[in-house]
Amino acid sequence: MKNFIVGSLIIGVAIVIGFVMSSKGNLGASSGPEHLQREYFFGGLVQGGGKLNSAIATSTTYTAKEICENSLVKITSTATAGATTTLPTAATLINTCLPKDGDFKDVVFWNANVSAASTTSISPGTGMIMALEEVTGANKLMAGGNLVSIRFIRASSTGVYALLGEFDPE
Repeated sequence: MKNFIVGSLIIGVAIVIGFVMSSKGNLGASSGPEHLQREYFFGGLVQGGGKLNSAIATSTTYTAKEICENSLVKITSTATAGATTTLPTAATLINTCLPKDGDFKDVVFWNANVSAASTTSISPGTGMIMALEEVTGANKLMAGGNLVSIRFIRASSTGVYALLGEFDPE
């Protein structure tokens, strides 16, 4: 009889401890590539990405791989009257790094030439819609020495928005 009471007591304590521990929620790290709960990074978060050095004469077209693998594109233009950069097509971005609606990738383009004549024009790729930070006065030109931040957002299975904002570091 004593063994039965002691065994029942141990089982009862184990059930109570199990219930208390399960009501605390997720106490451990999330394993795998998908994180489905809100996560807090108390030490901060740094998004990674490489730097692409791009020397262009008059025009260039970036590939989806170049956009998806880099967070900074440093443009050095040898053109005297400006250059043209064309962004990749929406379809290649979707296939390379934007697999689901709502996915996005941030890239900063830096026009390393400081002369005013080194203005670089930015053109959207096929299936891409460009949106500028302001309705009036905005253009698709990156002045010499300036930075343009572009957020590529997948809007649908065939469409990508490119949200542009230009910044003068001076």
